[in-house]
Amino acid sequence: MEIIHVNILEDGEILENFFIRTRNGLIQDIDTMEHYRRIQEEVLDGEHQFLCPGFIDIHNHGAVGFDAMDGTAEALAGIAGFHFQNGVTSFLATTMTAPLKQVKKLADLLEGGLKTDADILGIHMEGPFLSERNKGAQPGQYLLRPQEEHFRILDEMKPWIRLITVSPDVPHIGLLLEYCRVNGITVSGGHDGAIDEEIYRAVEGGMKSVTHLYCCSSTISRRQDAVKHIGLTEIGLEDDQLYAEVVADGHHIPAALFRLIYKCKGYRKICLVSDEIRAAGLGEGEFMLGSGEHGVPVTVTDGIALLKSENVYAGSVTPISRMVEQLTASGAVPIGQACYMASSAPAELLGLRDRGHIREGCAAHFNILDREGRLRRTIKEEI
Repeated sequence: MEIIHVNILEDGEILENFFIRTRNGLIQDIDTMEHYRRIQEEVLDGEHQFLCPGFIDIHNHGAVGFDAMDGTAEALAGIAGFHFQNGVTSFLATTMTAPLKQVKKLADLLEGGLKTDADILGIHMEGPFLSERNKGAQPGQYLLRPQEEHFRILDEMKPWIRLITVSPDVPHIGLLLEYCRVNGITVSGGHDGAIDEEIYRAVEGGMKSVTHLYCCSSTISRRQDAVKHIGLTEIGLEDDQLYAEVVADGHHIPAALFRLIYKCKGYRKICLVSDEIRAAGLGEGEFMLGSGEHGVPVTVTDGIALLKSENVYAGSVTPISRMVEQLTASGAVPIGQACYMASSAPAELLGLRDRGHIREGCAAHFNILDREGRLRRTIKEEI
């Protein structure tokens, strides 16, 4: 396939009036239109719109009535289809705090092989090694402290665990950090009640990011005396080593707060995440976050998901494509940087080298956007 007359968004910059040639699902050639000579039969004219890598959503629970914790092929196919319609070409199926054996059912399903519209790269485990102090919508009765028996279960599904959210203040969390380091699992901090010394130890132990910054991440606090300690929120802003997940839906992170995060982190260290739940794409009503007896009830009103009868956010119903559009249209960030946060930064965090960028040899996963940042078309060629 050849895509001509496009303005490529790569590394936060704009490459004007380029073409791309793909073969066997990979990017083969990239050059300016002045060097273009038609070779292949299939040609798409981009009409000078923007071409960016397909979005990568590393934190989402479900959509259109399905949740990853349902643990069925139908659920994952439905979620993947919704993501693809909204420009996400790769994602992590995110679990919530529940018995580890239920999470293993999802890993077993992925092990069996699934072909979906958007690629499922693996699992993001949000829990159960989280703090009671800041659990948010996570069911407290299933929270765990790492023990040897837990590692035996993790061993059975570790090929599919790509990201795990943990709390640095959970007892024995260092054992889990070491396990993740040895097995190549990316660690994010969140849902915590940690203080600075605990957080810095976790960073030294390999923690690389903050899960949905400002949403259940610890802040300035005291423990046993008058000494003030900064929390994961402040360290997430200050420490250049850490990436920050941001749910830029205008609710979890209002515009003014996004400006602060952007000023502190810069676009290269922000990962836009949807944190979508099964209510995404379905409008208002009452839904379940998670699945079955391990789920929690959620009410969606005016595009906001809250724990039923509580004033606590419970995930989002806003896709990443809408976040990119809002950030671009409002002038909060240039379109190239917004797309970097939606594709390249997540790829860099997870150590992906085959997607998230428009470079020769990368997967032919693209979005075409207009000048207002609206998604116009998604292209995903199979290898």
